[in-house]
Amino acid sequence: MENSARYWQSAARRLAQFVNLGWWLESWLTWVVSAGLAGAVAILLVRWMEGVELRWVWAALGGVLVTGALWPGGRCEGSLSLRSFAHPS
Repeated sequence: MENSARYWQSAARRLAQFVNLGWWLESWLTWVVSAGLAGAVAILLVRWMEGVELRWVWAALGGVLVTGALWPGGRCEGSLSLRSFAHPS
C-alpha cells in the first residue's frame, strides 16, 4: 500500500512540475516577443545612428529578458504547485 501512495505522490509531483513549467513559459512568451521586437528596432536604429554604442542596447535587452524571466515566477509563487493534490492531508 505504501508503494502505491509513493507512486501517486511522485506522479502528482511530476504533473505539478509540468503544469508549472507550461504556465511559466506562457507567461514569459509575452516578454520574449516584446523584448525581441523592441531589441530588433533598437539595434537597427543604433546601427543607423553614429556615436551610439551597441553594447548598451544589448545590456538593456538582456535586462528586460532577465526581468521577464524572473517576474512571472515571483508573481504567483506556489499558486499552481498542486501541493494540495500531491499531498492530501
